[in-house]
Amino acid sequence: MLEVYWGDIGGLQTDVVIKIFIDKGNIDRYEVIARGKTDQVFKGQAVSQEQGSAQDIMRKIAGRALQQVESLKLPTVAFQLMSSAQLSGSQLAEVLVAEVRRHLAAGSGLEKVVFVLTDQAVYDSFKQMINRNVIVCLGDSITYGYPYGPEVSWVKLLEDKLGFVMINKGVNGDTLTQMASRFQWDVSDNKPAVVIILGGTNDAFMGVASESVQSAISFMVEQSFAAGICPVLGLPVAVSKEGILSDVSPDELQMVDAKLETTRNWIKEYASKHSLPVLDFYNSLLISLSGIGDPRYFVDGYHPNQSGYRELSVKVEKMLICLLDRMGVKRINEENCKHCLSGVNKT
Repeated sequence: MLEVYWGDIGGLQTDVVIKIFIDKGNIDRYEVIARGKTDQVFKGQAVSQEQGSAQDIMRKIAGRALQQVESLKLPTVAFQLMSSAQLSGSQLAEVLVAEVRRHLAAGSGLEKVVFVLTDQAVYDSFKQMINRNVIVCLGDSITYGYPYGPEVSWVKLLEDKLGFVMINKGVNGDTLTQMASRFQWDVSDNKPAVVIILGGTNDAFMGVASESVQSAISFMVEQSFAAGICPVLGLPVAVSKEGILSDVSPDELQMVDAKLETTRNWIKEYASKHSLPVLDFYNSLLISLSGIGDPRYFVDGYHPNQSGYRELSVKVEKMLICLLDRMGVKRINEENCKHCLSGVNKT
């Protein structure tokens, strides 16, 4: 749960306080204090040698402090900002809220994180960030819902069932580099809380170099955090030798499989290194333990049919609910929504 609190921290009951000290636009130090346990205090080292922008450094420090809070095994924490000089309220909110959401999605034991603020503009910025409830789904034709259209896509099926606001930004034929090129207007400009990035199939068929695939994903992750968005990486869907793929030579199909497996393995390693959440779209459509896509779920060997899109939504559903609930992303009319809502429409 994420909250914003206006006023003196003395009136707030939390187990731990993270104090972040900012001086002339630079983070001077931080402290993690277990309240009522004066012998349990972590003092952050000077960070003058940290590499990156002020926002990058803020993310690193917030992540480091949250890891120290986890070691205390206490459920509630408050962030107290001791100064906001040279950093706008929106910058502070974008950096800290996105970093806290990333941390919570990674499997945190924290039950509540509160931002304690006394500046009206900064308070308003944090309130707006925490109230973001949009999820943008950035991808290719498998996100779009080809060959049927967005109304049949896994995105629409999950939106209607779960009641989250989900925007489909799948474009048929897109590579990851093309997805990265439209990230600003398709993702950042929509001001979502979360972006789900799913791609790589077209890259595999087109023989795009692994370095380009990895660079595009890294770029989109960086752009996500720069805009206050928590990125979620999807593992590319399997392929099945049927339909038009029946005309593909065994050697070519093996090459595509190998490239997709390389991409999946790299995504898992990258996500583990940076503690990023992952959604497994790969195992959803497999013949059990075979590594081969189940032909019952494909229309042409690599695009799901209607049963395939339904199966993707079912298999991803529990993982997505868990991630979004951890991050404090609210459903539409959440007070009336226990598990799902029927037909949700948006313009």
